[in-house]
Amino acid sequence: MGVMPYLGSDSVFHIGFRISNDFQGKGLATELGKTVIDFVKNDLKHQQIFGLIMEGNIASQTLLKKLGFEFEGSHFNTDYQIQLETYRLDF
Repeated sequence: MGVMPYLGSDSVFHIGFRISNDFQGKGLATELGKTVIDFVKNDLKHQQIFGLIMEGNIASQTLLKKLGFEFEGSHFNTDYQIQLETYRLDF
């Protein structure tokens, strides 16, 4: 799990995560997500963070909603040829 600046912008950050099957369902992503959000808010002093996930990824949708993110919309990513959903968390 980590946070990265959006390509082309130093002020827009995205949270990203990938948890091995062996560690899913143990609350690890939730706790790591809280830590990353705290870092972006308090150390980097940003006002919001975004999450981009593949459409239909229920586990990621559930995690982002649990962390307080709200659904913003979906779009087709032409680089990867996939439908993505965007979630946003404002501080």
